[in-house]
Amino acid sequence: MPESVWPNFRLDLARQKSVSVITKDTNQAHFMLGVLAPPDRHPTTNATRLLSAILGGGMSSRLFIQVRERQGLAYYVGNQYDRLTDAGFFAAGAGVKIDAAEKAVTTILAEYRDVYENGVTDAELNKAKSMIEGQFALGLESSMAVADYYGEQEVIHGSVLTPEEVLCEMRAVTLADVHKAARNILAPSNLAMAIIGPFDDPAKFESLLHY
Repeated sequence: MPESVWPNFRLDLARQKSVSVITKDTNQAHFMLGVLAPPDRHPTTNATRLLSAILGGGMSSRLFIQVRERQGLAYYVGNQYDRLTDAGFFAAGAGVKIDAAEKAVTTILAEYRDVYENGVTDAELNKAKSMIEGQFALGLESSMAVADYYGEQEVIHGSVLTPEEVLCEMRAVTLADVHKAARNILAPSNLAMAIIGPFDDPAKFESLLHY
């Protein structure tokens, strides 16, 4: 297993600039808005994963309801938490009408701010646990998927967590754990975004990245 280049998770490496604009004549704007996040098998990995599911893990998630259903701003919207051995990222992604880009960003940031300041509810946490547990079980239905699961852990980490151990750790996550994860990664100073569309000035998006 290669030595981690970030043996201690460091938020100060999160970004070099807050907004990157890729100017392109498109009919929609596509953006990712988020932060650097813990690597795989970090103490807060499970809490961060649950936070992502609550924010944007399906049609009953906060972002889907607020951005798409209630305001009709996005063609698609969701949140993802991807992690490797040394780093991860936590970000909302959306495809929106050109004139709705700024509104979509501010709506997403309002949800980020809410979980950053107030955490999530018990009902949200239980629903997220059930959803991830179901997806995890379905993902191990084939023998090839099981082989991939065990082989990847052995090759990358040098040790294996059984499905039962993974689920036990997930079920043990508390509301306080999720709020702590949100406080650790979603500070306004950590926010960054990239957007593709007919825009040429990052300043108007930079001005939005605050709580």
